[in-house]
Parts: sequence; C-alpha cells; structure tokens
Amino acid sequence: MHALAERALLARIEAGVARSEREVAFRIGDLTRVFSAEALAQQGFSAAALRPAAVLVPIVLRPSGATLLLTRRASGVPLRAGDVVFPGGVAHAGESLIETALREAEEEVGIPAARTRPLGFLDAHPTLIGFRIQPVVALVPGDFVAAPDPREVDAVYEVPLAFALEPANHRVVSVSWGEGPRDVTHIEHAGVGLWGVTASIVMELSERASRGAPATTSSSNST
Repeated sequence: MHALAERALLARIEAGVARSEREVAFRIGDLTRVFSAEALAQQGFSAAALRPAAVLVPIVLRPSGATLLLTRRASGVPLRAGDVVFPGGVAHAGESLIETALREAEEEVGIPAARTRPLGFLDAHPTLIGFRIQPVVALVPGDFVAAPDPREVDAVYEVPLAFALEPANHRVVSVSWGEGPRDVTHIEHAGVGLWGVTASIVMELSERASRGAPATTSSSNST
C-alpha cells in the first residue's frame, strides 16, 4: 500500500476506535446468529457470568507496510489449542482491560507494552467457553521482533493490514455448527485461516476503518 494511503487508513482506524470502555457494545448477536436461546441455555451460557478478558489487536508499523499480528495457540494449552487468535487473556484483579491486553501480548509474544500505543476499543465479544473478550487496538513499532513464549504460542503470523481489512477478502462459508449449517465469516491469507471471534474482530475493524473520519495530509500520523 502507498504510504499516503496507509497513513489515511491508520487515521480512519484511530478515528473509528477512539472511544471509552463505557461506549463499547456487547456483540451477543455473534452467538445468537449461530445458536438459539435454547441451545445456549443447554450449554450453560450466561452473559452475566462471563469473565472479563482482553486481546490486543496489534497493528505493526513495518517499513514495508502495516500488518496485523496474530498467534497460533500452543497445542498444549487448555483452551483454544491450535486456534489462530490475537494475543490476550483473562483480566487480573485491579487492572484495566487495556493493561490486560498489553500484559498478555508482552508475555505471549514480547510486544513491548511501554512502546505500544493503544488507540481504542472494538466491541466486546462473548464466547461459549465463558469469557467476555474486549479487543484493544494498538500501534506497535516497526522494529518489533516477536519473541513467542512456546508454552502459549506455536507460531506468530503477520497479515498485511490492507489485505485483512479488504471486504472482498472476507468470505462467507457454510459450516456445520450448533444446531445445523450456519454461515460464518472466513478470512485466509497465505494458508492462515481466521474464524469465529477472531474473524469478527477483523471484520469490525474493517467496518470502523471505512466509517472513520478521512485524514488530511497535514494531520496524518503513522507514528
């Protein structure tokens, strides 16, 4: 992507996610589009009982073009083993969800919290395994070198930001899930496939980037 176009995209993203935690919506529709209320009840789902968690949506400002960083969960972890996800985890007592996202990203892949600039929030996502996941969008310096913790991460991927946010690359596929076939979004780049909450997060980032205020050349800043 041309440098000016990328700066404009980053400015639109920043404008689209710049809001407080109080303004964040809860995307329960992500589950109810797939599972009926009866099926959710049978699985013991309760929105009120969800544990707060956060993921970092890291935009790495590489000289060759901004990327989205994702990880493949280690095969030995108890939850979501082998899934491609954003780095994150459960909130600790007394910390904000931004602090949770930064801490987990530093622990999992070495993203330096002190050099990472949070931009804002996407909507919160429920999961069937009992978490309310809050995505935190942030800019990461382009000289960052991943240092994955092998206890938690099997692989680190970087998907070009422009590719990830291009609606034409968001495919709807039918899968057998819940009470029968359901249409779900699938995003794939170089053999790396994104599904579920991860794909929903990328789609919302794309939507907010398209709605964000256009940047002027003088005010654009890719840090």
